[in-house]
Amino acid sequence: MDSRLLDRALKMLKEREMEVYLAAGREEAVKKISEIIRSGPVALSSGEYIAGMGLEEMLRSRNIEVIATAGDSTASCSAGGGGCLARVLEGAAWGVTGAAAVAADTGSIVILEDGGNGHMVSALPPAHLVVAGTGSIVPTLEDALSLCRELSLKSLGRPLARHISIISGPSMTADIQGILVKGMHGPLEVHVVLVREGE
Repeated sequence: MDSRLLDRALKMLKEREMEVYLAAGREEAVKKISEIIRSGPVALSSGEYIAGMGLEEMLRSRNIEVIATAGDSTASCSAGGGGCLARVLEGAAWGVTGAAAVAADTGSIVILEDGGNGHMVSALPPAHLVVAGTGSIVPTLEDALSLCRELSLKSLGRPLARHISIISGPSMTADIQGILVKGMHGPLEVHVVLVREGE
């Protein structure tokens, strides 16, 4: 990992009002996440990176309710579909997702997915935590979108997944009389845990 690229990404993420943590490895990342998330419920996205960290087990061991969004985990809702998941996520305190890429130039997190769960997990709870390896940091947002195309072709066999979310900090709007309001269309706070990889 190019240290200048990492430094730029850290600087831009912080400028975007995100809380950023750099972990030496997955074990340290899980420890940091356990310090950040003190209560639930916690909605976990279905990404492989998140699943491979043992976050669900760690949270449950601390008696924190976990809402797993993979597969048919929300099938018990009678209405079904995305509206059902949205209702389930309404009570979540935290949403935890991975990231396909982190664009250093804009301080943007790019979530790529096919089912739509990651977007809801990142947008509906009042706090969003992103866990990503430093290998996902790329110089520009254009590079991040190119990486999304590559990942889509590799994992899905088509040019692009159904959903791409670009997150550039906590939700803010100044639509009404130019007054800045936070948390109107998404989380009030965004935390990013970057895990050093390949060192």
